[in-house]
Amino acid sequence: MIAVVEDDTDIREHLAEVLKARGFKVVEARHGAEAIEAIRNRGVRPTLMVLDLMMPVMDGWTLLQQQPGERLLADVPVVVVSAYEPPKPLPATVHAVFRKPFPLRALLETVRHLCADLEPPRRVARGTEAVTPVTDDPDDPDKH
Repeated sequence: MIAVVEDDTDIREHLAEVLKARGFKVVEARHGAEAIEAIRNRGVRPTLMVLDLMMPVMDGWTLLQQQPGERLLADVPVVVVSAYEPPKPLPATVHAVFRKPFPLRALLETVRHLCADLEPPRRVARGTEAVTPVTDDPDDPDKH
């Protein structure tokens, strides 16, 4: 699941639509507080968070400050999208920064790359098109 935290409705909805079309599950939020609430309610740790910095209610900076204390958000990689160049240093969870307007293709490539690095390796089971995670469990019947 990718959390898209962006107050601009057009940008948020377009990013969510494009990510969903590429097979990602997406949770949308208009600001940091809404993101924390939505993630807590789902009880699922996002694989990645795409985060605007300038938002009402709770901005992205505040969310980044609270991230280590949130069980489901601690250490979740972040891709920042902002109209302004953020000052350095950025928290270690920030893996990329895109200034608006950003090239969608580059953002999607970054998302794909970060998610591929974070998800367990996948393989295609013989004789089917099912994709399953690779496990190290010797008792796993699908592994043989």
